Formats: sequence, C-alpha cells, structure tokens
Amino acid sequence: FKELGFSLGGSGFASALPWFLTAAMAFSSGQIADKMLQRGWERWKVRRLMMNIATIGPCAALLALPAATSTTAAIGLLMLMLGTQAVSIAGYHSYLQDVAPSRAGSFLGITNTLGVAAGITANLLTGHIVESTGSFAGVFMVTAGMYASSGLVWNSCLRGRMLFP
Repeated sequence: FKELGFSLGGSGFASALPWFLTAAMAFSSGQIADKMLQRGWERWKVRRLMMNIATIGPCAALLALPAATSTTAAIGLLMLMLGTQAVSIAGYHSYLQDVAPSRAGSFLGITNTLGVAAGITANLLTGHIVESTGSFAGVFMVTAGMYASSGLVWNSCLRGRMLFP
C-alpha cells in the first residue's frame, strides 16, 4: 500500500470504496427497475436492460484497467466494474422470480454453487496467469471476455414468458 502512496487507513478506505458503490448500485437498481415497471415497461425488457448494464459496464472497465496510469484511475475503474455488475440484482435475480417463482430459490442455489466453483477455478487461473506473465492484464482480459460472453448468452436466451409457474 505504501508503494501506491496510501497509509494503511487510506488503503482500507480506497479498498472499501468500490464495495460501498456496489451496495448502493444493487439497492438503487432495484428502485429504478421498479419505477420502469410502474411506467409500463415490460418486465423482460427491464431485466434485459439491467443485465446489459451488468455485463457491458464491467467488461468495459476491465478492458480499460490495464491502461490506468494512476491509483485513482484504477480505483475508479474498479468502482465502475463492481458498481455496474451489482445491477444484476435487478436483472438476473429478479428475472428468475418473474419466470420461475416456484423454483427461483432452487435456480439461484444451483447458479450460485456453479459461480462459487467458477470462482475457485478463477483463483487458480489467476495465479497461473500472473505468475507466468508478471501482470494482471491477462486476468482482466479473460474476465472481460467472460462478462462479454455472458451478456451474449443472456441476450440470446432471454424469454419474456413464464417457465415454471
């Protein structure tokens, strides 16, 4: 942290900023989605918009992160990445309740379990990439690719109809 010009307290604050924004964005995206629904938007279109924000935003931030020339810019890009990813609460999580209300909990349990397994694998892959290249740039690129591909899959598979009543 000293290499970046931070005190220990400053480092803790800088590390917390992206997570504060994540919490705020998760909460506010739900409020915004509700207002859109109240104004007559179709549910699936609201969910698609929120998921596009939650995949395109992080992808763009991760692609820009290797070019960050200051700690402030890097923290800003991390805030953008995590803040926009949090909008998935008003996208994917809400969509499951829209189309599978009787099984939404089971689907979330399954997908969260798969996400944890992917996270474990990602840690191993991250270690390998950083060890072999000496940089996180490759990790950011792989992660950006995952966000982009998940957005493409989401948009190609999204259906605005009930799957399980």
